[in-house]
Amino acid sequence: MAEAETQSTNRSIIQTPAGGWVLGFMSITMEQGYLGAYLVTNSWGRPLEFRLTTAVNPSKVQQILYGATLETHVVAELIGKALIEKSALPAHVILVDHQAALELQAGPDVMVAFVSRREGDAVGLHRVAQLPDGNASVYLRHPDPVLEERIANLFHALPTKVDLLDPFQRAQEAMTEARKLGTGTRAA
Repeated sequence: MAEAETQSTNRSIIQTPAGGWVLGFMSITMEQGYLGAYLVTNSWGRPLEFRLTTAVNPSKVQQILYGATLETHVVAELIGKALIEKSALPAHVILVDHQAALELQAGPDVMVAFVSRREGDAVGLHRVAQLPDGNASVYLRHPDPVLEERIANLFHALPTKVDLLDPFQRAQEAMTEARKLGTGTRAA
């Protein structure tokens, strides 16, 4: 299985203010293969960087060989890893909309948390907090008091009007537009 290739649109659009939070929003979709988008924003939700991957289409043989571990391998190790490694801006926290991305090893100082509007999408995960607007919750794979405190601090430090679900929608829409323009549509 080939590594996912990433492409950037507008690397480092604006500089992050000193001391400000840098948030990563990773969105994964399964449409003509697995596709990933990574939107890096400041604490107000303004874009700093955007990346997307080419489609990753596991073959039938790979599906058989990887079995139940295929999705985690593709999402976390191929797509997620490629998006994070190519990013020019390290994020303080990476919020993901696909459970398999929780296995992403983004670095010792980077939190990775799953965000969902529906409790049913988070079966078996540990609920850490509800988003400030009350529309969704944040989950970790396992209880971790250190990460839970860091997430609480993050929410406390964010501007009150920031919608943490909106960047996922923007990443999905930007991915759709980029695909229409022919960006990121080559097979990996």
